[in-house]
Amino acid sequence: MGIVNWLKRVLEPKRPRSSPSSSSQTLTPVPEATSASPENFAKSPQASPVEPILDAQSTTGPTAVLAEPAPLVREVPQPDIQITAPSRATWVPGGETVQVGSYSLPGFVYVGDHLKGISTHVSTEPALIRPQLKLDEAKPDRKGHWISEWPSYSEIPSASRAAYLEWLADGRCDPHIPIGYVYLFFYGLERRVLRDLRRAKRPILAELHTIMVETERLQNLYGDQAAFGEETRQFLEICRFLGPKQITDLYPPWTFESVEMPLSLEVGLGTLAATQTPLPADWALSWAMHAFPTRLRTPASRCFPELCAWFNRKYHQTFGEGLLLEPDQEQTLAAQTITYQPTSVSFGGAIKLDIPELPKITHSEEILGRILPLLEAGMQTLDPYSRWLGRNPEGRGSYSALLLLPQELMADFASAQVQTFQVWTETRLSEKDMAVIMGQDLLQQWQDSPTGKLTKSEATVLSDYLTRLGIGIEPDVQLGGKPPTANQPCVLFRLPDIPLSELSEKYQLATLLLHLAVMVVVADDEVTVAESQRLQNYLASTPHLHNGERVRLNAHLQGLLADKLSLRGLKAKLQTLTSERKLAIAKFLIHLAAVDGDINAKEISILSKLYPLLGLETQAVFSHVHAMTVEGTPQTPIPTAANPVPSSTSSLQLDRALINAKVSESATVSALLADVFIEDPPNEEPEVIQGIAGLDQPHSRLLQHLGQQLTWPRQDLDSIVAELGLLLDGALELINEAAFEECDEPLTEGDDPITVDPDILQALLATAES
Repeated sequence: MGIVNWLKRVLEPKRPRSSPSSSSQTLTPVPEATSASPENFAKSPQASPVEPILDAQSTTGPTAVLAEPAPLVREVPQPDIQITAPSRATWVPGGETVQVGSYSLPGFVYVGDHLKGISTHVSTEPALIRPQLKLDEAKPDRKGHWISEWPSYSEIPSASRAAYLEWLADGRCDPHIPIGYVYLFFYGLERRVLRDLRRAKRPILAELHTIMVETERLQNLYGDQAAFGEETRQFLEICRFLGPKQITDLYPPWTFESVEMPLSLEVGLGTLAATQTPLPADWALSWAMHAFPTRLRTPASRCFPELCAWFNRKYHQTFGEGLLLEPDQEQTLAAQTITYQPTSVSFGGAIKLDIPELPKITHSEEILGRILPLLEAGMQTLDPYSRWLGRNPEGRGSYSALLLLPQELMADFASAQVQTFQVWTETRLSEKDMAVIMGQDLLQQWQDSPTGKLTKSEATVLSDYLTRLGIGIEPDVQLGGKPPTANQPCVLFRLPDIPLSELSEKYQLATLLLHLAVMVVVADDEVTVAESQRLQNYLASTPHLHNGERVRLNAHLQGLLADKLSLRGLKAKLQTLTSERKLAIAKFLIHLAAVDGDINAKEISILSKLYPLLGLETQAVFSHVHAMTVEGTPQTPIPTAANPVPSSTSSLQLDRALINAKVSESATVSALLADVFIEDPPNEEPEVIQGIAGLDQPHSRLLQHLGQQLTWPRQDLDSIVAELGLLLDGALELINEAAFEECDEPLTEGDDPITVDPDILQALLATAES
């Protein structure tokens, strides 16, 4: 270590331990300064003239540092591009990696040799990673025993260098790493922005944005240690001032602990007013949040990225390109010089930037009055999602979380697993609107660790998520089907515009007939063209069904054809039908078996098993087959010993022409089964009882149950909601939303046990009386 540098460290006062709440509007001035004005501030990055620089990649979308920060990105994705450690000092931009020893380091670092400090008193840049220096990889100094608050990579011990490179390679996200290592990395960001980018004769905006995003990520992780939170806040401010005329091309400040507006926000608004540029959505949101900090609720911090995305869409839907700000002709934001004291000793002094005179905004209260309702509506929209995240902090991006988001936000905030599943489903339906899929394949795509089957609640989430994508699944647990299992096929299909919320009794009967029909046509392990066409004719002749039901019925048919069917449960479903309807169904099955001109032994065998379920004698099969080949129809099937069941190698050859004639004159399915689908006389509509607090009847009943005691074990409520046909978490969520509407407080809290607020309960029950 040089003697001057050593003396500077010894004599310089310790870094102040400030906190974000003590932040001021301007950056801290210091006597010694280096003055320079930014040049050529533009929108796309190019190679730096200072060192050989690879192009930086642009990052979009705002991030936030709030009083209660949003969940953090815990790891940095490893990019595909990797370079070897250079001999000459080189800046490795974000989006690339460099190999140093056994460590693959993500970008935002200087690597190489021969890079002096910015001050002449500093012989070597402290942030420079020098590959030729020794690394004690066997005993890395993860506790930071040998690293000071003002470290230099060249001067820290080999064990500390190994720990630092390990932290970098792991994505710079270990929350327990000593703050000295974080500062060592931060020194490089300061040098890149305040030295390289200020002197660059090329566009710098995109690269500057990526560095600001990385700084905010570090601030979220380490902002409560030492003075790092305040120092990164000031660094982000100075970044915005590198090009005052283009300040609003960067994202605005989101740190609003004090009621005063950040200087960069005032400069940005003044610049927009002076140039008559529409107010961008993110700057409008920042302005409103800083102007009304007491109006902010939990979703503003817990769901900040989602709030930004929602606000952006609604803002542009409401105001088009954006609101225009009118400059005040009398009041101005005076020209001033701001200073920034870098944390790195490399600079040897403060940085100064000049801010030109700018107008203030006239009618600002009126404009904020138009923006605030959007902010409040966004927080209200995200309330259920925010509360769910409060109970499931690691669930962001999951299927259950996405179902609580507005549909337009789902794709933007889906996890990698969810995105993969969506691509998979869209691929399966890319050529046709319907696809038969084995349950095992579906579960492997849906779950991280596939199980043999889904629970009912898991299957409900699957159904809800697919519905959000405009895709139906058959069977659907929400429409009476069974949850998917690994050994059962299921069908994905495009939903009609209006998805079904329930299925009619006529649909249930139609699926029963399909089940019987498919058992007949697959009895000989082959579905002929004639049989397939007959089934399709059946689907087409169901005017008693809604369009959505006919689409689902077709999906149900494809699933039956792919499944191994059994007789289990059919008797109970058929015994409620009248004898006339059972006879009509029997004739339909005979027509279906005979449609290809013969009835083989396997078809006779399955018909002989189905007839008793229809209340008919087994021998009646042959009477009905005989009726297909003669004029007239027997009134009553008479059993006879002359109708033995054929052997496994024989079949009954039928007169195809006569069969076709019979079918055409009497066997169009709608006519053949007319009695089956006769509409029952309409019942008088029952009196509708008004729900409590706007809830429907099942949720109102659950609310009344909750009032019976103030503390509920979860398992007790599970049985109650099951009888009501509800899911516990979703039902409580809906009731709590109603409570928020009425009382601004939830009715229940906790997961197990679940406690009930008696005051809120009384207020909700009072709405029914009124």
